[in-house]
Amino acid sequence: FIYIPQLCREVLQLVNIVRQECSATSGTDLVTVASVTGESLRFKNWVIRAWEEIQELHSDWRWMRAEYSFTTTADDGSYTSTQAGISSRFGYWDRTYCTVYLTATGVSDQTELGWLEYDEFRAEYLTGSQTSSRPRHFTIGDSNELLIGPEPESTSYTVLGHYFKSPQTFSADADTPELPEQHKLIAWYAINEYGGYNVAPEVMGRAQNKIPRMLATLRAKYLPTIEMAGPLT
Repeated sequence: FIYIPQLCREVLQLVNIVRQECSATSGTDLVTVASVTGESLRFKNWVIRAWEEIQELHSDWRWMRAEYSFTTTADDGSYTSTQAGISSRFGYWDRTYCTVYLTATGVSDQTELGWLEYDEFRAEYLTGSQTSSRPRHFTIGDSNELLIGPEPESTSYTVLGHYFKSPQTFSADADTPELPEQHKLIAWYAINEYGGYNVAPEVMGRAQNKIPRMLATLRAKYLPTIEMAGPLT
């Protein structure tokens, strides 16, 4: 039986718990993972990779979704993530939600922009002469920029939408996962890596018995609900 304390969330704590539960250490716990070597470094890396792998299992975990908001530039329908006010860890744009409203009026004027695939958007808004006006649609360009169309005729609009962050990477002792409740899943992932590295099937077996059930709970809680299509007529 492997006991992982409820309050074990920081990287240093996780590394020490995994080391203890794998019976891979003697003596006192590590006081830092900043400059560890050898086996302790492997444990640190297993914990780091575990959290990254969990985040990368799906591209639309809800806890990785964040909001952006920016004021339009007159006659400009193309915006990079930086221009949209995203300062770090930009992953990709959420294609399901983007809105626009007159800044002076506020969100009472807010309307959703319709999504168009790039080829359709190009034909509609990037071909021939265009008249600038309130944006109605959005898409993603070839350089991963946000495109809105028509181009706004002024700086009077605020565009607000969602994006997904790139995976969080641990570095410092006190770093904690952005979803702290999943510290046990991170530990089991790392324990599984230990079992594979050391050819310890009993350790891997325990981990692989735990992980699917924890992932099922995580997916049910943090992935979009899949809706069944209606009957064909």
